[in-house]
Amino acid sequence: MQMTSTPLKQQARARAAGFTLLEIIIVVGLIAALSGALIMGLQGSSNSGQIAITKQFVTAGVKAPLMSYRLQMGDYPSTEQGLGALVTAPSGAGSKWAGPYLEQEATDPWGQAYNYRYPGTNNKNGTPDIWSSGPNRQNEEGGGDDVNNWDK
Repeated sequence: MQMTSTPLKQQARARAAGFTLLEIIIVVGLIAALSGALIMGLQGSSNSGQIAITKQFVTAGVKAPLMSYRLQMGDYPSTEQGLGALVTAPSGAGSKWAGPYLEQEATDPWGQAYNYRYPGTNNKNGTPDIWSSGPNRQNEEGGGDDVNNWDK
């Protein structure tokens, strides 16, 4: 004897098998609200992320290329030569220059060239001063929102 499902049981299964339109709208609305909150939270922290990346570059990221240049050339690039000496050979470099030490001249996350000074006046260990003008792009050298390699 074969039992057939009654129409009442079929209706109950059909109802349990899917979501209602109202349930889907509620879930989509919650996802949109959470996404909006996440995006707003990330926008506020984007400057702090860019500052952290810049701090990493001026303290450690450019250290190896500068050391390679110094080993080949005998000293760091002068203030006038700047970090550009890591990309193209400065005049009078001769055959000692074994670069490029960087693929291209570095710019900070705000599109500005990094500032460079050698001999450094802020670093007392004989290394160059390197700094970014920061998000406001105003070169206050150690003030405002500048990011440098001498403030630890």
